[in-house]
Amino acid sequence: MDGFFFYNSKEFLIDKDPAYQLSGNSPLIVDKYSGKIFITGTAHSIEYYIERYKRDNNSLTEVDIN
Repeated sequence: MDGFFFYNSKEFLIDKDPAYQLSGNSPLIVDKYSGKIFITGTAHSIEYYIERYKRDNNSLTEVDIN
């Protein structure tokens, strides 16, 4: 795993206006060896999803970027 990434809308990042803030956007985990991107979730802490990924990355949903 290379890292995990949080994201939001461009408008929110520029203006900090809550009207532009995304909701339900879960962090993404990127595997530096395969380049695969996995969706985590919002029900648990990021630590929970990292540990889950380390144990079995097939338990997380892979993002299809094609």
